[in-house]
Amino acid sequence: MLSGVTRMMSRTLSYIFTVLLFASHAVLADSSSMKDPDPIPVSIINLIATPERYDGKLIQVAGWASIYRESHSLCLAEKVPSTLDCIWMDYDFLGIPSDPDNAKKARQQLMTAIQHKFIVVRGKYDANMRGHLDMWSGSIAKIQDIAVLVQGQGPQRVPIPSDVNK
Repeated sequence: MLSGVTRMMSRTLSYIFTVLLFASHAVLADSSSMKDPDPIPVSIINLIATPERYDGKLIQVAGWASIYRESHSLCLAEKVPSTLDCIWMDYDFLGIPSDPDNAKKARQQLMTAIQHKFIVVRGKYDANMRGHLDMWSGSIAKIQDIAVLVQGQGPQRVPIPSDVNK
């Protein structure tokens, strides 16, 4: 059973994530790369708890970016005990160039821009694609936009490689 303090902290964090998610909607909605202006705002917790509800739909979700060699995650917290507390981000749909030299540079730029930052991602949710070694709680594919939430400044759109190549 959760203590009163734990419940209060949980509610406070849920409230903060919800406010940040909706506040970021205005920045991402202005993007010219958007194909569908009405994504479903959802939390990572809801994606984990009810994946069938969002499967195949355009979503907007906020979380901590954790990008490593074989791990491209959007997580509940900056440090999580399990990848099951995270959603896989399928960067193959970011328009990264196919030639090795430019692909490496584009991936590095993206990783540097979002690594260990609180971000908002807009893309299609796939409940069945669970990332490298099937270790995540679903994935975000066909990513259309990413914004970093900067304290005191609000959301700031991150150029993804498909933007850079235009």
